[in-house]
Amino acid sequence: MKKGIMVTMGTAADNDEKVLTLRLGTNAIAMLEERLACPITKMDSILEKIGIIQLRDIYFCALYWEKPDRTLAQVGDIMDEIIETHGIEYLSAKATEALVLAFPEKKKAPAKKQ
Repeated sequence: MKKGIMVTMGTAADNDEKVLTLRLGTNAIAMLEERLACPITKMDSILEKIGIIQLRDIYFCALYWEKPDRTLAQVGDIMDEIIETHGIEYLSAKATEALVLAFPEKKKAPAKKQ
């Protein structure tokens, strides 16, 4: 299974901390391309001028694996809680981390010994 990025909601101090995992496998990326009307290879242009709609689409697709019947409104509520606890920068950074993790650099083959 594809690795994911952990995102926390709430706080441990308030005893209401929850952890979600953003995971962008092939199916989630295909869904994201459809939602953003942009191929993943052009995602840099989207990220340069990202708005709340695009962030919600990233979170929607990255959380889909966990609960496919989750609605956009529910994802928005999750985002509100994350923003309230950690701020918009955290929310955005975690989305970016999930996208980067979706496309790790190809591992180089070890050099052959002669």
